Amino acid sequence: MFVFDRAAELGIDLMLAGHTHGGQLALESVHRGFNLSRLLYRYTGGWYENRGTKLYVNRDIGTTGIPIRLEARPEITVLELTPQD
Repeated sequence: MFVFDRAAELGIDLMLAGHTHGGQLALESVHRGFNLSRLLYRYTGGWYENRGTKLYVNRDIGTTGIPIRLEARPEITVLELTPQD
């Protein structure tokens, strides 16, 4: 079971995670969401929702191994959290 799935079971509102380098090598022009990270991880970059629990996975700005990124744009994420009334 993935940690995010367990967080959803527990009713946690928000989970912030990173980083997968967005797959470092992605071919999203061929198929949306296709990247190397998906070989190991279900949640590779961006927003996900499960049972009302939200997850954001940051792609980061670095590389692993070969210093190249193909169609896996680096990112620095800024989130503004506001209280819910």
